[in-house]
Amino acid sequence: MFIFVLLSCQSSQKMSKQSVSEQVDFVTIREARSFDVPESGTSVIKSGKEWENWLQKYWNQFSGNGEKTPPPEIDFDKEMVVAICWGSGYSGCSNTVEVIKRIEKTIDSINVVLSDLPNLGPCDMEVYPIQMVRISNLSLPVHFSGSIPQNGEQ
Repeated sequence: MFIFVLLSCQSSQKMSKQSVSEQVDFVTIREARSFDVPESGTSVIKSGKEWENWLQKYWNQFSGNGEKTPPPEIDFDKEMVVAICWGSGYSGCSNTVEVIKRIEKTIDSINVVLSDLPNLGPCDMEVYPIQMVRISNLSLPVHFSGSIPQNGEQ
């Protein structure tokens, strides 16, 4: 009987540690408005190579002479990027949205909590709704909850 009680206590302690979370500060990348991402979904970008792939595929900001402008610089030794994209097929006044309610860190993961896609405005231009933020590079798996855009969602 004593062993059963001891195991039960250890299990309770483990459960309470996992349920404790702390807020993770994040900074919105304002230049995200210059990304045209045609697919919907979420992405976590943790390396310079992944960032370069994103820039080549989706960066859509050009200078007056037709050359791509410099994208935001990210220090992947210290930071990583979290992106939420709704893809093409929307109209509105801006590509950028604010859907992240909060980001929480637990003992074994990071949870990004999302709200619904807001009204994109009365404008009639094609937009690619996106929110992109910087957070500390915490080397933990990232999970999303709430209104997560799914691939192919329109």
